[in-house]
Amino acid sequence: MRYVRLLVVGLLALGIGPTEATAQGVFNAFVQGMEAADREEEAKVTIQILQLQRDILAESYRQRLAAQQQQQRQAMRAAHDAAQRQARINAQAQSETDEAMRLFTQRRPDWRSYEAVIIGYATKMPAGQLDLQDYLDALYFLAKRDEAEAALRKAAEDQTAALLSKFGERHPDWKQYDEQMTAIAKVRPPDPGMTDMQYLEILYEAARKR
Repeated sequence: MRYVRLLVVGLLALGIGPTEATAQGVFNAFVQGMEAADREEEAKVTIQILQLQRDILAESYRQRLAAQQQQQRQAMRAAHDAAQRQARINAQAQSETDEAMRLFTQRRPDWRSYEAVIIGYATKMPAGQLDLQDYLDALYFLAKRDEAEAALRKAAEDQTAALLSKFGERHPDWKQYDEQMTAIAKVRPPDPGMTDMQYLEILYEAARKR
């Protein structure tokens, strides 16, 4: 730009070219054109910078999205693999349980008669170090023991009820001496070979005499 101005001034000094006022107008127009060109170039550069920033942001978003999608795929694959492993474990456990119950049923075909009691014991008594068949046998025998004890209690209760019913027929008023008879029984056990009815008669007579 400085050289253009010098050129114009030189031409004026030699008397060549336009007047000074005209030369100044030409110079000003040239300067304005250069400034306009500079502004246009700056605008282009600004647009290029904005486009570059946009491209960088778009690429960064694309990379983050791709990373997230990769993580999701890996998580889904891991969950799928874990579910398959658990399904195989469950299937194997079920197969082993079915086989164990088949063998147990062969040995103890009546075990289902005690199933509820067996399950009750199983919830309270883990197998620990016992073999599964030994554990099932233990539960089975506990259930059978309970049934036998319950049967004995029932038989004793029925026998006692029948005895007291028969005794009541002989002595309708015996219940008014019940407490005294119980107190005497604590210090006067039955003699060897004595029947229950005979023992009750002795307790009754002793209570009446008090």
